[in-house]
Amino acid sequence: MKQFKVEKPKKKNVANQHTDHNAFSSWFTMHKAALQNATARLMKTPIATLLTVLVVAVALSLPAAFQVIIKNLEKGQAAVNEQSRISLYLTKNASQVDIDNLLAEIKLNSAAKQTRYISADQGLQDFKTQTRLNDILDLMSNNPLPAVIHVIPDTQKLNPQQIKSFSEELAQFALVDMAKIDESWINRLFSITQFVKQVTIAISLFLIFTVLIVIGNTIKLLGQDFHDEIAVSKLVGATDGYVRRPFLYSGLIYGLLGGFTALCLVSIGLIWLTPQVEQLSQLHQTQLELTGLGFSDVLTVLSTGMVLGLGGAWVAANRLIHSLPLQN
Repeated sequence: MKQFKVEKPKKKNVANQHTDHNAFSSWFTMHKAALQNATARLMKTPIATLLTVLVVAVALSLPAAFQVIIKNLEKGQAAVNEQSRISLYLTKNASQVDIDNLLAEIKLNSAAKQTRYISADQGLQDFKTQTRLNDILDLMSNNPLPAVIHVIPDTQKLNPQQIKSFSEELAQFALVDMAKIDESWINRLFSITQFVKQVTIAISLFLIFTVLIVIGNTIKLLGQDFHDEIAVSKLVGATDGYVRRPFLYSGLIYGLLGGFTALCLVSIGLIWLTPQVEQLSQLHQTQLELTGLGFSDVLTVLSTGMVLGLGGAWVAANRLIHSLPLQN
């Protein structure tokens, strides 16, 4: 009689799974206790915590506010792009078919954001409307004005030198008799934007050191308040990581609350400035609308605050640990 061998199912390494679960549970418990310890320490010193959060908020709100200014300047370039337009004056013998082909070719160029064609007849009619010289212009047998193509370059992608090169490229077309561009306005616009960007970088670097110093000094004072508790922990065998962990969470909390408060300050500033911008838009008959921080900008502010808080707390905690008389 043929016997069949029954294979027993392979046993899973239950011991390893149990060990991994215990390790994760222990890690989670330690960090949870450190977070609770850090929160309790901050709540015991509410005035110092509030002042530190406000200082961090002010330090982070200034670069965030400059970022809003840069975004609105770049957005405002679209509103004033009409000032940086390239005017292509066409030859008198240009046919409508050739003009349409030229328009299609210009639109395919990525440097051109918008094009507008003004025929010779339309140009003459607009000139009559603006100057009110209808009687004199009607005496002319021929229309002296050429057809014009206004090309608005993408000033958010091109710098002044690239816009000038684009204008020279357009001037090479056979139908183009002359290309005209206001370089002074373009240079002025880009100079303002670049200046604001450079100021933003300089202020941001200065305020980064300010946040690090403020948080580091606050963590140092916090460590002095709990010096006896830390010393006892070291006596019973606490590691440097165990002592350092609550201070790191304190720094993260400072940075997170400071970043959130900074976002609130920037939002309040935008709400306060919106009516003034709307009034300015009505006076100049333009469409100006303030743009706030996007989702990525919000994440950047919060993550920057947390990283700076963590960095300042790390430095201060290490200095505190090294100053203790007992080391493991």
